[in-house]
Amino acid sequence: LESRVLTKKEIKATCCVIGAGPTGLVALRHLKDVAHCVCYEIKEELGGLWAYKGTTDDTVETKDGFYTLYGHTQESLYQDLSTIVPKYFLAYKDYPPQIDGLYFTKEEVLEYLQGYAEYFDVKPLIQFGTMVVDVSVNHNRISSKRWKVTTKKGADGDEKIEYFDYVVVCNGHNSVPHYPFEDIKSFDAFQGIITHSHNFRKPDVEEFIGKNILVVGARWSGLDLLYQFVDNQRLGGRVDFKKIIINVVEPDYLSKSTNFNPYFDDGSIIVKKGRGIQFKEHSVIFEDGSEETIETILF
Repeated sequence: LESRVLTKKEIKATCCVIGAGPTGLVALRHLKDVAHCVCYEIKEELGGLWAYKGTTDDTVETKDGFYTLYGHTQESLYQDLSTIVPKYFLAYKDYPPQIDGLYFTKEEVLEYLQGYAEYFDVKPLIQFGTMVVDVSVNHNRISSKRWKVTTKKGADGDEKIEYFDYVVVCNGHNSVPHYPFEDIKSFDAFQGIITHSHNFRKPDVEEFIGKNILVVGARWSGLDLLYQFVDNQRLGGRVDFKKIIINVVEPDYLSKSTNFNPYFDDGSIIVKKGRGIQFKEHSVIFEDGSEETIETILF
């Protein structure tokens, strides 16, 4: 056999892909033919947020790498979630969806992603249960590659350093809850239940049934959760809550919808505008000076 030194063009670059969700999978599918790829996925399965288990920050049993890093479970979906984008716009161009309906359920999204990974044979490139601890520019002479990537297998594993020519970050941005503390006074004074849409799984639970609920925020997640309370298909309609007060700031998406008008009319949903709210033990004072009794707050 003839031996020779490979030219620079013949040597494939190395590429690290962080995250095996929708973006990470499509990156692997297109990069694997031009680079030696490895994907680090912090969970034990692909799909990212769509790998739904129903756990919350309080109920998660196994503290995986994501929980170790951020103090939260990665899950942010809820039981009755459906997509609102037609399947043709949500799917990849080279892998048509096979579902019957126009919209994906959350289960169908995960099945679609699993099928995509199998069809394009990217699953062998994924190292599951592996978290990326650090990515930095390589300043030493151990390797000529530009990026130094430090990983850890599991929450308690040993750290491992590898070097890559390229890094593609596909870890998403919807897993760590945000609380608008800058707009809230006396947050610690409230003695009721405080939760976040990140940990919302279903409306027919003790935190909400028979309660006066304050929903802070009326953009996409806030409006979608309102629908979960007033028009839940699984439960056949409205959940048995006392009253929902929704705190709205600009932009006010709520005013652009007429779907909630019957609930505005009967007083079961009340809108309070303005950023400044003050918590008391069992109530909240709003920017207009009005005060409402509250038992559960949902951010």
